[in-house]
Amino acid sequence: MTENRLGKILKKMDADAPDGLKGINAHLFGVKYGDEILENNLKLENIAEISGIDSRYKMEIRKGIILSKYLTLK
Repeated sequence: MTENRLGKILKKMDADAPDGLKGINAHLFGVKYGDEILENNLKLENIAEISGIDSRYKMEIRKGIILSKYLTLK
């Protein structure tokens, strides 16, 4: 998957997040796509820029990527 495609997915996840849960959706994005991002050496900065999310959520995505090594989604 490309940075562009992941950016679009992240944008939709962010837009669909209920108020107060945008950070949680950033974690979920990292968990769900962490392996993809790491295996393909994709740049999180580029993905976040494409998505248009607030830059502070990049750290939350990084946390999700770290958690992706230990978690699976239901």
